[in-house]
Amino acid sequence: MTLEPGLEVQLSVLTVHGEPLEGAQVGGIQIDGPAAAPSHYSARTDRQGRAVITGAEPGVPLEFSCRAQGFAIYKERFPSPPTDVVCVLEPLAAVHSRVTADGEPVAGATASLHPAPGPQPGERSTRRTVSDPRGRFDFAELTPGPQRLVVAAPGFRVEERRFDLVPGETRELPPFELAPASDVHGVVVDAVTDEPVAGVAVVSLQPAGAVDTVTDDEGRFRFAADAPGGLHLQLTAAAYPTAVIELAPETLHEDVRQGDAGRENGRLRLELAPGGRIEALVYDEVTGEPCLGCDLVHYRADGRSEVAFGSLHT
Repeated sequence: MTLEPGLEVQLSVLTVHGEPLEGAQVGGIQIDGPAAAPSHYSARTDRQGRAVITGAEPGVPLEFSCRAQGFAIYKERFPSPPTDVVCVLEPLAAVHSRVTADGEPVAGATASLHPAPGPQPGERSTRRTVSDPRGRFDFAELTPGPQRLVVAAPGFRVEERRFDLVPGETRELPPFELAPASDVHGVVVDAVTDEPVAGVAVVSLQPAGAVDTVTDDEGRFRFAADAPGGLHLQLTAAAYPTAVIELAPETLHEDVRQGDAGRENGRLRLELAPGGRIEALVYDEVTGEPCLGCDLVHYRADGRSEVAFGSLHT
């Protein structure tokens, strides 16, 4: 039996100005069918910005990635291994700004940067930071392209800006001047007993940082928020599964004195459904004796997959 040697692929990593990048990491992955184990290849560039990957399987799709400190990741997919690949890496960008209210700095405001989706699933995910005591916040090592920046703080209206970053740019944005938001009153009740639920943590997932409060002994809460796209609130309480509730913008802007569906005595009415209960008996299969201190992990179905939900000990 004669084994044919794998293919050789030569890579060149350059800057946008055509300069070679020494020490850049290059890698490749091949998967020959859904059930096949992936094959990985990696190397680093020399002074001329060149690297060689050997052993690639002919006729099998090959995906390359090139990365270097201070540059955006470059990825490219080929239906079969090429002989030469050129990676042109763009320098990363940065954004700086301040958060103020009535001209004074706002500390602890949440800034969420939402880049435009990248070509690969999961790329360029949302990044968050909070303003310092001077109201400043910074985002470094950003992939160039369209950006959406959202700034939120409890008690203020949410501010949003859109802009484009070019490779290597450091952008100083004008300060985000926050205006006071309207008060929203509400109550959290048990969906079965209709009794108020105290100690419920009410925070906003979208926009992040806009709401952060806890219900009182009568299940009531109060916050000031005004978000153009509405709010996604997360409710967390002991003995209840975490709930996410979406509030449309018109719900936030309605006069709290007007009673309607979803309101109670002029307040927003949010319900928490109690979770189900599972009791399990674990025993030794050989002896038939109860298993003391055994570990249990329970899962929750999420579409076709399962997500670990919690662990217990007998």
